[in-house]
Amino acid sequence: MSGSKPNYTGFRIEANGRLTPIRGSTVELETLWRSPTQALVVDEKFIYDGDFGSFCVPARVAQWGEELRKDRPTLISSMRIKPDGSLEQLPPLKAPKGAFEGGPDTTGGDKPLMFGLRAHPTKKPVYVSYVTGDRLGVYEYDDSGRLNFIGRISNSGKLICWIVINKAGTRAYTTHNASDTLSAYDLSNPRKPVEMTAIDLKAHGHPYKLALSSDDNWLYIVKTRTFKETPIGDGSVLNVLRVLPDGTVKEVGSSPVTLPVRDDLLARPQGVAAH
Repeated sequence: MSGSKPNYTGFRIEANGRLTPIRGSTVELETLWRSPTQALVVDEKFIYDGDFGSFCVPARVAQWGEELRKDRPTLISSMRIKPDGSLEQLPPLKAPKGAFEGGPDTTGGDKPLMFGLRAHPTKKPVYVSYVTGDRLGVYEYDDSGRLNFIGRISNSGKLICWIVINKAGTRAYTTHNASDTLSAYDLSNPRKPVEMTAIDLKAHGHPYKLALSSDDNWLYIVKTRTFKETPIGDGSVLNVLRVLPDGTVKEVGSSPVTLPVRDDLLARPQGVAAH
C-alpha cells in the first residue's frame, strides 16, 4: 500500500533455494488500484491472472482516495514467458457481455470480478471464476498464449472463487465464498464442464483456497471469518473432505479442524497446500 504500482515479477530459484530477481521480468499494471490475485503458469510458457480491478473496499478507498470508486472491472492479464525468464505482456481481456447479469451486488455497483483461474492439466482450456456473476468461464489458449472465450457455465453457489482440478483432468472443484458451499464438476468434455453436485460445508466461515492431496483422494478447504455475522471464535477452520469414486465429495466426521488463529476479522488464513 506504499503507492507503488502493482506488478508481476519473476525470480530464479538457485541451487541453495535462494530467489534471485530476473532482470527485466517485472510487468507493472497500469494503475495503483489494480491488484493481482495470482500468477498462473500454464505450459511453462504463459502466465494468466484475474486482477481485482478497483474492488471497492473501505481500506482501499482510504489509501487511494475516491478515484477508486470509478467503475474499473477486473481484467484478465496474459503474459508470455520469454526464454530468459522475462515477461511479455499481451492485451488484457474484459469479461464477455452478460457474464455478470443477475449476479450478487457485493461492491456497491454490480462490478465484474474475476479471479481463481485454473488450467486443465492435459488440454487447452483455462477456467475463470466470474465471482460476482456466479458462473464459471471457459477459455482456451492458443500457441501464442492468447485466450479465446468458449462459454460460461452456471454455478449453484454464491461468489464462486477458487478452482482445483484432479490430475486426470476429469473433475474440478470450486468454492463459493458467500454460500459456504463447494461444487464438483464433470470435465468429461473439458470445454463444457457440468456441475455434478454442490454440498454445504460444516461450521461457520467463508471458504477460500482449496487443495487436493497428491493421490486426489482428499480435499482440504481453508475458511475465514470474513464477515461480522460469523460468531466470534468461529469461522477460521480447515474442512476435510473425502473424494468418492464417482468424483463427488463427502465431508469426514472429524471435520472441520479449528485453526489456531485470533478470532477477530483480522485473522485471515487464506492459503492451503496438501502433500
